[in-house]
Amino acid sequence: MLFKKILRYLLPVLRIQLFISLVALPILVYWGLAISALSIFGNIIFAPLLTVFLLVSSLIFFLEVLCLPNSWLIYLLEKITQLWLNLSPPCHKIYLLNFPKITWMLFLGALFLAIYVISYLKINQLKQVLLLSLILLTSTWLAKRSFWITTNQIELKHRRASMLIMYQKNGSLIIHDHGVLNQRYGLHNWLCYKLLPAIIQNFGTITVQELHLNKTNQFTDQNLSIFKQNIDLKNNPINHLN
Repeated sequence: MLFKKILRYLLPVLRIQLFISLVALPILVYWGLAISALSIFGNIIFAPLLTVFLLVSSLIFFLEVLCLPNSWLIYLLEKITQLWLNLSPPCHKIYLLNFPKITWMLFLGALFLAIYVISYLKINQLKQVLLLSLILLTSTWLAKRSFWITTNQIELKHRRASMLIMYQKNGSLIIHDHGVLNQRYGLHNWLCYKLLPAIIQNFGTITVQELHLNKTNQFTDQNLSIFKQNIDLKNNPINHLN
């Protein structure tokens, strides 16, 4: 009986989350943005938790305004926050999925197929959830195949410096930096809004196996830490000046 009630609650939520994911995928892929593999489950878990968090926070505020005791609510809010942190994944980058820009057409086709399942197939919600899950999993699996990669290397400019990015058969990248990581200003924005979208759109990955530094200065170490925050660097940089 309890299982049926839980299933009755979860099926509509899963159905909506799966469809929202299929709607968002072609847009995110087209713009070169990463997709979290935990988004569906995260929304199911954290949406109710966020509602409770906001409710308790509002009660604390109003009790504070009315000069009424609220210490027990503050304690409860601390426990909710701790639960939130405990449920959050320790390293979010390993759960991110990246796809080449050309695959947005594949995901658009998956979206039309999902619309057909929801609008025209006369099946119950459980079968709809299973079909939508199959469409989502199949399209993401196909989009990760290497035949979507149309170029093996790109070169990006930043002021007078450049960075050469090369794609490897194992799905990782080799980067040769010619002074980009030596810049004093503007590197964070360039990494987030130029480098990241470019390598995702072209190669569908942010995993860098080798980073070769052909120029260094006093700003390189600081910029390397910014680079590692945004890019999955597997090995230590190779400094050709040493």
